[in-house]
Amino acid sequence: MLRRFFQSSISVHVHALMLVQVIAKYLDLWHDIMRLDNIQHFDCIYLDSDDLKNNLAAAANRFSQMLLDKVAQDHRQECQR
Repeated sequence: MLRRFFQSSISVHVHALMLVQVIAKYLDLWHDIMRLDNIQHFDCIYLDSDDLKNNLAAAANRFSQMLLDKVAQDHRQECQR
C-alpha cells in the first residue's frame, strides 16, 4: 500500500494528505492498544499481555513516526524545487 504512495505520480500534497490519514489510523490503533487491559482472567488461564501490548503500541507508534518523517521529507523536497 505504501509503495503505491511513494511511487505514484500524484503530487506531494496529495501524498501528504493520504499519509496523514494513514498516520492517524496508526495513532488511533496505538491509543486503542494502550487502553486494553494488561491482564485477562479466564477460568483456567491467567494471561498477562503487558509485553505484547507494549510492543504492539511501540510498533504502531514507530510506524506512524516513520510515515510522518516521510511526509516532512517530501515537503522539504517539494519546497526546494
